[in-house]
Amino acid sequence: EEIGRNPEDVQERLMDLRFRAECRDLAACREIFPLYDTGKDGNGCKGPAKKNHAEAIRLYMPCADSGDADAQNTIGYMYLMGKGVAKDRGLALRLLESAWENGCAQAAYRIAYMYDSGQDFEDPDLDKAYEWYVKASDMGYADAEYALAGIMFMQDGPYRNVARGVKLLIKAADQGQHEAQQEAGMMYAYGSNGVKRDQEKAVKYLEAACEGGVQQAMTNYANMCFEGQAVPRDMAKAAKWFTKAAENYDGMAQYALGCMYGNGYYFDQDDSEAAKWFQEAADQGHLGAMSFLGMFKITGKDVEQDIEGGLELLNVAAKNGYCEAQFYLGKLYADGEYVKQDLAYAKKMLSLAARQGDPDAEVMLQQLKKMKRR
Repeated sequence: EEIGRNPEDVQERLMDLRFRAECRDLAACREIFPLYDTGKDGNGCKGPAKKNHAEAIRLYMPCADSGDADAQNTIGYMYLMGKGVAKDRGLALRLLESAWENGCAQAAYRIAYMYDSGQDFEDPDLDKAYEWYVKASDMGYADAEYALAGIMFMQDGPYRNVARGVKLLIKAADQGQHEAQQEAGMMYAYGSNGVKRDQEKAVKYLEAACEGGVQQAMTNYANMCFEGQAVPRDMAKAAKWFTKAAENYDGMAQYALGCMYGNGYYFDQDDSEAAKWFQEAADQGHLGAMSFLGMFKITGKDVEQDIEGGLELLNVAAKNGYCEAQFYLGKLYADGEYVKQDLAYAKKMLSLAARQGDPDAEVMLQQLKKMKRR
């Protein structure tokens, strides 16, 4: 039935592949595996066979039995993760260890990660994780180098070795490991782990991490470009990477974009665009965005006025200790324009904000105290 749903020429090819694979023809086994593993052809379109991981493994196993490292690594990982088959730690480890012995660095990394994360089978085992990360790292596997550097940076960790960790981190970054590029960029930007600050290297690694899609790198680098402290100030780059991160639902970046539009930094001042991004960031739970959006709703500035909804946002942010929300609530209840005036509550909120160092809250609090004395 499966073969018959294809055109005649495709039927003939699939029947030939199946026959040879069942006879353990290794070339046929390698060719047929991806058809069943993905359900697609070589062009990414719907393939001649239905996706069936169990069948894919069965037909690929002769290659693993023959010592094919790629097959051992692939099937071992599928048994480790339970992809189309029941999870089998023993079989997974045997296959992955064989793949490593046959020169596959990724297999060693997968074993290391299993022990590092306690993936599916047992509690984490740092000693075994370290052992296997070293094996993968010695074979030049960048993900292992990055992970090993992290273990060596652990404060009071049994394998702490900052100097070697830095070398491994840079080696992984130079091989294109994007998380390592992010960490290397931050390290050179601020001069941590015994490395001297170097703006040129910081920019090189952070931009590579951003281009590689590392969300945290986009937000960090954009913020640095906006502030102009660790790297040269560049508002165009700040706008570019805040926008890219915001479009990928990063709440901090969405909040930053809202501020840029609201204050006319780089972009033309646009309150409606600011409100849009504050709304997005508030949905992500960003307290600053909740505060600004709350005030927008209360005043009806470029959004439909909703005093109750705005107060709800401000109260959430204030209860979570956000001083600007506390200041806004204090001002609202002191002025009594949008809510019924309540000077006692106003002083309470202003006092909370002032204790956190908000100068505007301190000034208003003192003004209210003077009014009471009069």
